[in-house]
Amino acid sequence: MAPRRPSPPYTKQTHRQHADFIQHFTRREAQTRLSRGPDALTAAQQHAALREQLKDVHFLKPDYADNSKTL
Repeated sequence: MAPRRPSPPYTKQTHRQHADFIQHFTRREAQTRLSRGPDALTAAQQHAALREQLKDVHFLKPDYADNSKTL
């Protein structure tokens, strides 16, 4: 096998390049994460949305509920 060349020494310039890359990467990830998700709903908006979904649902009255149980 051919001998391997030793890796270049770790310098301050190399460290700065790594730090710049990580900062750029995290900034870009934060932007895509924010643009990807829908807007957050407040508790009141969530409650109103759930009530709207359940508006047309009809529940059994309690006196008929025992007759509809499955075994």
